[in-house]
Amino acid sequence: MSITVDIDNGGTFTDGYITRDNEVRAVKVDTTPHDLTACFMDCLEEGAKQLEYSSLHDFLRDTTVIRFSTTAGTNAIIQRRGPRLGLVVTAGHEQDLYSSAASVLDSLVPSDMVLGVRPGSTDEEVRNTARRLLEAGARMIVVSLEDSFENPAEERRIKRLIQENYPKQYLGAVPVLLASEVTARPGAHLRTNAAVINAFLHKEMVRTLYKTDEDLRSTGYAQPLLIAHVNGGAARVAKTKAIDTYNSGPVAGVMGTTYLAKLYGLPSVASIDIGGTSTDIGVIIDGQYTYNLTPSIGGVPINLPLVDVPSVGGGGGSIARLDPITRQLTVGPDSAGAAPGPACYDLGGMEPTATDADVVLGNIDPSYFLGGRRRLNREKAAAAIQEQIAEPLGLSLEEAAQRIRGEIIRIGASALRDVLAAKRQQPDQFVLFAFGGAGGSYCAEIGASLGIRQVYTFAHSAVFSAMGLSTADVVHSYEKAVRQPLSQATEAVNSAVADYQRVAIRDMRGEGFAESSVIMSVELEVSDGKDLKVVPLAGLGIRDAADIASIRQTFSSATDDVKVEVVRVKAVGRVPHHKPVSHQNEGSDPSAARKGSRQIYRDGRWQETPIYERGLLRCGNSIIGPAVVEAIDSTYVVPSGFRLTIDQHLNGVLTPAE
Repeated sequence: MSITVDIDNGGTFTDGYITRDNEVRAVKVDTTPHDLTACFMDCLEEGAKQLEYSSLHDFLRDTTVIRFSTTAGTNAIIQRRGPRLGLVVTAGHEQDLYSSAASVLDSLVPSDMVLGVRPGSTDEEVRNTARRLLEAGARMIVVSLEDSFENPAEERRIKRLIQENYPKQYLGAVPVLLASEVTARPGAHLRTNAAVINAFLHKEMVRTLYKTDEDLRSTGYAQPLLIAHVNGGAARVAKTKAIDTYNSGPVAGVMGTTYLAKLYGLPSVASIDIGGTSTDIGVIIDGQYTYNLTPSIGGVPINLPLVDVPSVGGGGGSIARLDPITRQLTVGPDSAGAAPGPACYDLGGMEPTATDADVVLGNIDPSYFLGGRRRLNREKAAAAIQEQIAEPLGLSLEEAAQRIRGEIIRIGASALRDVLAAKRQQPDQFVLFAFGGAGGSYCAEIGASLGIRQVYTFAHSAVFSAMGLSTADVVHSYEKAVRQPLSQATEAVNSAVADYQRVAIRDMRGEGFAESSVIMSVELEVSDGKDLKVVPLAGLGIRDAADIASIRQTFSSATDDVKVEVVRVKAVGRVPHHKPVSHQNEGSDPSAARKGSRQIYRDGRWQETPIYERGLLRCGNSIIGPAVVEAIDSTYVVPSGFRLTIDQHLNGVLTPAE
């Protein structure tokens, strides 16, 4: 008996995807923003209960792997909650941080906490600089020198001198973090931004992740806790940089999309994850997720490649309001969160949300929210929409609620269209995967507005990112700037690969993997002066002229100006995964899953609409809209003109009902 646990900590809910052999349990608990370890443990307790364990200790004894993605870093950036930082830069760049572009200056590090050191500074000058920062209240020092990507020796010297003066055993000791430890990429400005963000998140991540690890060990779990990284893998807490975890939950959703796209043999898939707070977009092209090579965190540009998951403010908890001047309806980006939540939660929330609109329209049954664990108050939802939206606009209650719902559909469709356009892709060439707690409610209409004719929903849509996390292996990634023409880069690439292979084997041994079980791969970032692309290599390095020709052919027009910017080595250690079960077709008739009907407002009138129980639908069942399918943790709306068919993995496929 082997249990796997994957927990995705979101802004409103914390989701669990728990498997035991062929059993799957989806768990959803309220996020506890004051202490994210509390909702993590709540999720484990609920999982143990669903699998009928008498104690959490016994449940953890049978658990082989726990993976965790957390919003702690995201929250720290949004709330600007971090330690007082001191920053050491090359003299002359104290006020510009190597550029006039957007930076961390005065947002994450005060301008009076930035000091410069000149090249070749004496040991005493370095010590004086550190002392000034500490006397000004620095609780952590970041060192980011102009050319350290080429030679980090000077940054390391400064760190050594500070630590010698303030050794760890003294109360005055402070952590010293180096830009060269965060990224090996060129660009002093972007490297400095990345290093400061990493330091700003460091304390919060240490507090959250080590406490989570310790809580697990005290409850009897003997394996290392694995933390989700934005590179599509996971690693132990001790092998995790704070910045590695940023946005890891949405990335896990893209990992799940990639896994299932391969399972279904779909090369081009767009994903839309509509949660309580935001809508996240993913794109799979030729079976691979895409990278953002010039991303931003909290509006600050950095130079670390991240799996591309653009986000917009629009989810089930997004607040609907009228612009005080234009009277135009907006939904989001701010959210009611888990507390006080939407007005219908009856926990003190006074502003209407998208969830309130679905309750008023009848799409959500107030008595069956979270499977009946929470009863919603329709009267509170109706009052909030009536007073704040309907009356000021001269609309009926239902028209106002429909307007709110339509705005969420518009936000999702617009975001998806823009992301695909930026990648020079046409929406009608893609299949849409929709998930998140609110994804099933809106996805059919979002897909239809973009000309997408096939929309997949999932048996565990509401915990899809946790499911995606379950596909993660332990991954360590290493990279080095090359910046040489492709024709001349072979030696530099292969030398870096050889060096990193040795480091990777050492690190993976530390993760508990034998050298023979580690899977290595290499990819290059290459540029033709206009586009920058990620190119996987067939072997561990550039082997011959054929490899060079293959890399060059990545660009549509033949050119001799291809340049290798970065080489990246990935080391992968496999850990247990749950594999989807395939089911036999049981016929198209869904009547065994029908639980009744109710009045739902659509197309300008109230209509008696059939309601189905998601957990009772079987492979081959087909539902013609209008209909609503209810699950314990989500609601799926099948509009008029659509068909929902349950496939061999018990996922639902929405297509035009032709």
